[in-house]
Amino acid sequence: MSKYLVLFAGLTAMSASGLAQSPIVLKDSGLKKLAVFVGTWRGENDPDSTGRSPVVAITTCQWSPNGNYLVCDQRVTNQGHTTNNLSIYSRNADKDGYTLSLVGVPGMQPFSIPITYKDDELYYLGSYTDNNGKKIYTRTVNTFLSPANYTFKVQSSEDGEHWTTSMQGKSTKIR
Repeated sequence: MSKYLVLFAGLTAMSASGLAQSPIVLKDSGLKKLAVFVGTWRGENDPDSTGRSPVVAITTCQWSPNGNYLVCDQRVTNQGHTTNNLSIYSRNADKDGYTLSLVGVPGMQPFSIPITYKDDELYYLGSYTDNNGKKIYTRTVNTFLSPANYTFKVQSSEDGEHWTTSMQGKSTKIR
């Protein structure tokens, strides 16, 4: 897994900052907990958090015909270049979590990452080995503030306990 996975996950789950915490948004059980994603979202990183131009993602999610998967089609625009990828959320009942499977990320083979949750937060988890052979833990934390807004933070850690935020932003449901 590469550090680009963390950027992708952040864009997949971008959120709104500065709002008061709402009542529990992720209240349903099983895969239906992710029903909040159904619709179209516009996500954007805070350029001040990276020093770069904003990366914008437009993500449209819907249930698969049999309702066992949440399927999301995403267009990402970064420095004037637009790419398209497909994400599939599935339930991992054995671990009381989810799996996000992705295809179409430029320069990467299809891959999957685990997702855990606590209250109104989703944690997209990963890791990679840096150029010095050291394992780096990564996560994107999506905090839902309402059914139409969430914030995200892209973070890394050398020990899995002390996290450094490299990017943050927001996502808003637009339809």
